[in-house]
Amino acid sequence: MTQLCIFLAVFLVTGIFSMADMEIQSQKIRAVAEYGNWHISLKNLEKEEGELIALRPDVASSGWYNSLNYRLRENYVVDGKKTCICGMDETILTDIMAEDLTEGTFPKEEGEALLIENAKAALGVKTGDTVELSTPSGRKMSYRISGFAEPDAMVSKLDAIVLCLPTGAFTELYRQENQKTDDVDFVYYVRFKEHVRARKAIEDIRAQFCLKEENVGENTALLGVSGDSRDPALIAIYSAAFVLFLLVLLAGTLMISSSMNSNIAGRTEFFGLLRCIGADRGQTMRFVRLEALYWCRLAIPAGVSAGVVMTWPFCVC
Repeated sequence: MTQLCIFLAVFLVTGIFSMADMEIQSQKIRAVAEYGNWHISLKNLEKEEGELIALRPDVASSGWYNSLNYRLRENYVVDGKKTCICGMDETILTDIMAEDLTEGTFPKEEGEALLIENAKAALGVKTGDTVELSTPSGRKMSYRISGFAEPDAMVSKLDAIVLCLPTGAFTELYRQENQKTDDVDFVYYVRFKEHVRARKAIEDIRAQFCLKEENVGENTALLGVSGDSRDPALIAIYSAAFVLFLLVLLAGTLMISSSMNSNIAGRTEFFGLLRCIGADRGQTMRFVRLEALYWCRLAIPAGVSAGVVMTWPFCVC
């Protein structure tokens, strides 16, 4: 009976926390697919400050990003289709937004641009072809296609054309279309390394560069699955999970201890004989502990194995 109680307790703990971990991993994959693989975005940051942040040991990747006609309300057109123009570092595409190149390379030479994969069918173009961008001011600019990248969820939904430029070419276009401004306010995206205390790192960056709270954006979905979000809804979920953990732990402990106490109570005569032949209290307790470890020798591996096997079908689903 004691071995059965140990098996059930270990099975429940393993199964519950295996499925919890599986849910966290699936939520992380969804968060990266929908919102990007970044933790914070920083506004009003100088280029030199961005270079310092990139050198931090807790930063895995970072890069600059800006866009024109993000909501497709302006008359930026490629071959009759409204177009969003993005200016970015290569790391934004490959590491931050988690959109792999499907063909070609990221633009490196002057006059090159990258298109999202759906432009192949919409425009009937391929790598090496030239496309012409018409701007609201009447300018016409030609770009040679250096490659194609995977579309994100929003692009797929809107069936939009997205033209990606390196930061230098984007800055030139931005200034030509916005004559009243000399500055192009790029946003700096940062992704931290795994197992880094993201909340502490965020506060360190804010303090080091004297950033106001409104200049620091957070990817709440991704921070949430790692336990670093300050979102009230996610904090409530963490609190509920902790309470459930305590309840499972308490139930398992009481179940096992009750079974062992019943077993020991039924063997009072045996332990009494041990004391009569000279065994002291320490020797008796040592005997009890060894017997408990003997019960766990089979029950714990069996419980862990059963919990893992139970989780496999849910992982497939």
